Amino acid sequence: MRDDVRRFGPLAGLALLVVGGYALRALVRSAVVGEMSRTGTLPWPLPAFGTTGETVTVYLLGVSLVSYVAIPAVAFALGYRFRRTADRAGPQSQ
Repeated sequence: MRDDVRRFGPLAGLALLVVGGYALRALVRSAVVGEMSRTGTLPWPLPAFGTTGETVTVYLLGVSLVSYVAIPAVAFALGYRFRRTADRAGPQSQ
């Protein structure tokens, strides 16, 4: 039973990572894009970068960097770890 938990821990981490990435994207889009298009200011004290369009672009670029670079890199690492855990468990677990 404990080996099953260890084997599926990376898969749970991957699921949380993907859901967290989508939640981050939705939060930034609704907060930054929505609020700045209505009022022209950010909803909380975050730094602004030049004009409203430049600020929105910088924040969306940061979210894209996380979505398209960091999440796949961590997913690859979790997949690698999952496979190594399965290899160490032996042929009976496959």
